[in-house]
Amino acid sequence: MSKYLQMNGTSDTIVTYLTFTEIVMDIAPDKLGSGDFANYVNIGSASFSKLYTNDTFSGFSAVYKDGVAQTSGTSFVTQNRAIYRLTLSAPVTTNAFIFNSSFNDLTKGKIYDLKFYNGSTLVAWFNMNTGTVTDQSGNGKTLTLNGGTFLIDATTVVSDSFTRANSTTSLGTADTGQIWTANNGTWGLISNQAYTPGSVTEAVATVTTSKSDCAVSVKMTVNVLRSRLVFRFQDASNYLFIQSYRSPNEYRIYKMEGGTITNLIAVPTAIPTNNDIVKVECSGSTIKVYVNGTLYLTHTSSLFQTANKHGIGVGQDFTARFDDFLVDDLAPPQTKFVKYWNGSSFVSVPLANIKHYNGTSFVGVTAVKRWNGTAWETIV
Repeated sequence: MSKYLQMNGTSDTIVTYLTFTEIVMDIAPDKLGSGDFANYVNIGSASFSKLYTNDTFSGFSAVYKDGVAQTSGTSFVTQNRAIYRLTLSAPVTTNAFIFNSSFNDLTKGKIYDLKFYNGSTLVAWFNMNTGTVTDQSGNGKTLTLNGGTFLIDATTVVSDSFTRANSTTSLGTADTGQIWTANNGTWGLISNQAYTPGSVTEAVATVTTSKSDCAVSVKMTVNVLRSRLVFRFQDASNYLFIQSYRSPNEYRIYKMEGGTITNLIAVPTAIPTNNDIVKVECSGSTIKVYVNGTLYLTHTSSLFQTANKHGIGVGQDFTARFDDFLVDDLAPPQTKFVKYWNGSSFVSVPLANIKHYNGTSFVGVTAVKRWNGTAWETIV
């Protein structure tokens, strides 16, 4: 199952001591928290937090949400899961507090993944899907967790660790109960990984879900030429896939349409390596590609939008191995809240419940704005 670390906002704390220039966090913080302050990251010389309705950062040279640069003093953090990248202008060696600080300002929320970089070098990687805070980078770094609870993500549709007996004829049944189908070629299991024991080109295996709009991911443990993550599979002649390529070394999105393979677009700067976790998020015609939690590409395609089968594939090199296959439902739209003074205390009310009189009747509102001294700005 897909797991995350739940922080309770009252006593759970995380801290790690590292040298780094960048933090990448896959998180879903509780924007409301227990009051008007929420601390997302604090490293002493820099911080990223919520103050009342706005999200602020200081000391960091930039903060990105899902690859888009954000402006301090605006409201851009939501309770929906997102990837935040925080950059520094120079390396620091310090304690990094996540969802808390040295002053013990605690924040409630979900942590899915934490990565620390020094320049382009991965320093530490704490992947909560492992159910531990063990460093996955191979560098042996330490993250100190006090409290916290590892939980199964309710949005998981399919989860498969491939942890079962070896087979040369079948992938069997996923951990969540879906039966794998070998749509082309022979598929099997070896050392708790999926592979193709045969030599059929364009080999594909899928599971049937109820979701065409979803997030599909897999760990490419042995990542070779034409290792594939398959999504929106209609039949063996019509589907989309992300492929590991060589010369140049990159990932690409392809379509198989009417039995013909066409390269749609290259995924910029992502270099395929063993144990890469490749993920695609499909929402309508929008396709987002992530590698190891970093968003590398947003692409538009209306092909096979209703297809609800997803899986893995191999185009040529049959030494490919796969592990930890996941299909997750996309997060529902965020419920926006507004606080008002009821005469004795501030009360939170869903934005959808607020109405104003337009001179004729009461009508709903879609946003709340305030005058900042220069212009009107949207706060909710």
